[in-house]
Amino acid sequence: MIKPNLPQRWPKPPTISYYAVAVLSVAMAIIAAELITRLLHAEAIASSMLCAVIFAAWFGGFGPALLAIALALLAFHYYLVPPINSFTWKHDLFAVGISEVPRLILFSITSLFVAFMISAQRKATETLGRSRDDLQAAIEDQKRIEAVLRRSEAYLAEAQHLSHTSSWAWDVRRREWAYRSAEVYHLFGFDPEKGAVPLQAFRNRILPEDSDGDVLELIGTHVDVTEQYAAKETLEKAFDEIKKSEDRLRLVIDTIPALVWRTRPDGAAEFFNQPCLGYTGLSLDQALEFGWTSAVHPDDVASLLETWRAIWMSGRRGETEARLRRFDGEYRWFLFRNQPLRDEVGNIAKWYGSATDIEDRKLTEVALRESEQRFRDFAETASDWFWEAGPDHRVTRISEHVSDIGFVPSGLAGLSRWDIATDIESEPEKWRMHRAMIDAHQPFRDFVYTVNGTGSPVYVRTSGKPVFDAKGNFLGYRGTVRKAQAELAHVTRVTTLGEMTASIAHEVNQPLAAVVNAAAACRRWLDGGTPNLDEARSALDWIVNEGNRASEVIRRVRALANKTGIEKVSLDVNDVVREAIALVQREFISYRVSLRMELAPALPMILGDRVQLQQVIINLVMNGIEAMQSVMDRPRELVVGSHQDETHRVRVTVTDSGVGISAENADRLFNAFFTTKSNGMGMGLSICRSIIEAHGGRMSTADNVGPGARFQFTLPLHQEVTL
Repeated sequence: MIKPNLPQRWPKPPTISYYAVAVLSVAMAIIAAELITRLLHAEAIASSMLCAVIFAAWFGGFGPALLAIALALLAFHYYLVPPINSFTWKHDLFAVGISEVPRLILFSITSLFVAFMISAQRKATETLGRSRDDLQAAIEDQKRIEAVLRRSEAYLAEAQHLSHTSSWAWDVRRREWAYRSAEVYHLFGFDPEKGAVPLQAFRNRILPEDSDGDVLELIGTHVDVTEQYAAKETLEKAFDEIKKSEDRLRLVIDTIPALVWRTRPDGAAEFFNQPCLGYTGLSLDQALEFGWTSAVHPDDVASLLETWRAIWMSGRRGETEARLRRFDGEYRWFLFRNQPLRDEVGNIAKWYGSATDIEDRKLTEVALRESEQRFRDFAETASDWFWEAGPDHRVTRISEHVSDIGFVPSGLAGLSRWDIATDIESEPEKWRMHRAMIDAHQPFRDFVYTVNGTGSPVYVRTSGKPVFDAKGNFLGYRGTVRKAQAELAHVTRVTTLGEMTASIAHEVNQPLAAVVNAAAACRRWLDGGTPNLDEARSALDWIVNEGNRASEVIRRVRALANKTGIEKVSLDVNDVVREAIALVQREFISYRVSLRMELAPALPMILGDRVQLQQVIINLVMNGIEAMQSVMDRPRELVVGSHQDETHRVRVTVTDSGVGISAENADRLFNAFFTTKSNGMGMGLSICRSIIEAHGGRMSTADNVGPGARFQFTLPLHQEVTL
């Protein structure tokens, strides 16, 4: 028998490759779980390992799936060993808590069930393909046998016509013709095209003298019908095989876990498998032609039919997604696929299709998009800026917020951080150690350096971690960067407190001395022959008051020294000024400077951070005191005032009678690292202005009547900030 030209299948790969796929799928799942845990802070180990088992079961069968389950269990177990949710190196591999055992058991059962179902589906799909090939082969054999029979009959008919010989068969039991060749009709003068001719009509054509008399002999012919009989048996066997193949195919189609259908070339449906009808709740008559569209979600019908028409017109396989109604009324997402079947000349004879439930995949995609959007929102609203660098440590991507320090993100692409840093020459050892660390592909944290994108130096702090691919190849770094002004403000406060040590000690010593004196007086009043309880009570009240005074001084010092975040509250600016002046009172005595307070009463409340505003006032006051050290020909007087300006904002002024500000230095006073002091850092006024601007205000110098300098800052009212 000549084999029909069936579609050639891909050669079956070796069995070991299926087990290699299982190992590779678990490895990829481990990497995916680690990335999702670190980047999205989500526990994805179970879903990742289950995906690996599904992948191994589909491409390799149940055996590789069992290997994938075993590897996934080991990975799951390792993932749960403290520290959990990580694949970092762990020393105690048997430290999983008893509470995690049910998760491992549940994962094992689920994985075995899923592996079994996927393997069964894979085997059913392969069986369906083989049955389809067998059916096509049987149909081809039947067509060839019928062609041989028709050709033999044509040869026999032509031979009888040329030799004027006819053949017939008579059924003795039924006394009727079983078969008459066409030449029988021609010999007796009948037209075979006009239908059957009764026996009597043939007898009427026999001469009377030949119809009467006795039968003397019988003359007949023998015809070899072996080939016809063998062909008949072969045809009957072929029909039996076709029937069995159809039954097997029907069983496979109704067993596979997918919805299967067949349509005519114009797309009208003519067959649905039982799972399809059972899922939708439609009968076969209801689903035929285009009745199946009643089970499609109304919002998806138009787009689904439009996609199908485009596929039918193209003559190529295609797929689309739509929601399908279950028999209980619930809609679920399905993936619809269509495949054409062509005849011998290449024309499309049928369309075969299937639909697979992808509702769970859709929900996973939605959750993934929501997770990505949350991460994007965090990245866009965070105070840190995100950056990425390639293997050569040059920037490939950076947040738009970097424009806050004067850089355009696109302008930083292709540059390394040492290309824009301004402290490489002043701190070479710091940069040498940093370069050595990143060349060794080690993570780093809180690396501080200076840049100059706005015309004045700005401190930035960056952290980063190396990125590797699945093969361990180094891809670059990812990390964050932010301005380090808050840390510098804290350093400035602590430095200022160090310079005010004598003043602070004096402020604390005064109430402590008063407490000692009051305690001694109280003891004398109590030791007398008749204790004077009223005087003793007054002395104790004095001790309490002076103790509270010392405690308040210490509280203010601690507030300035603590490294805390900004906490804006409603404040009276005059109270803030008085508290700040109290901390530097000793400095006025040490430098022989007189203080004059010109605070306007009943000023509106402002919204601000008490500690930061005190830092600004202390810095301005200390600058004014130090500016008058060299003054000998006039009184050293510092005036601190407050009032509302013409815009109804609160203004605070600090005026000294020192040497004043030269014209060449006036434009650079607020630049970072600019100072006129021999031992100054040059950060005080820069940080003060940053603090005032962060409060929505403005800081500047003003013309002073007489010698010295005048600094001032304005702050918006509490109502303005709220609006």
